[in-house]
Amino acid sequence: MAGIDVLRFEERDGVLLARVVAERLVDLPILDEFRDQLFAQVSARPKIRLVLDVSSVTYLSSSALGKLVAVYKKVKEGSGTMIVAGLKPALLPVFKVTSLDKVFEFHADPTAAVMDLQRRRF
Repeated sequence: MAGIDVLRFEERDGVLLARVVAERLVDLPILDEFRDQLFAQVSARPKIRLVLDVSSVTYLSSSALGKLVAVYKKVKEGSGTMIVAGLKPALLPVFKVTSLDKVFEFHADPTAAVMDLQRRRF
């Protein structure tokens, strides 16, 4: 489904910032494109340091959570690190009810998350 505007990527001194531009992560074509674009980036970068900026996201489905978990597993398989940044407080209960708040690392601010990963030793 190439051509769907879902993510924008920016490299920042060894950290990949992936900004989600879609407001709603619900529809399967958008979710598949989301996963596929992230998989391509993760596959191309062993030991990726990834910040996923979700500050524009106002709603996500259970399928979106599944795609996030799949991306997280792919990152971990390559010995990488992933931070979810900019999550709206209204969406945190979705992560808590599924216990995914214990799986993902969260930062309120995407720029601070990038700086955090830049300071870490890998």
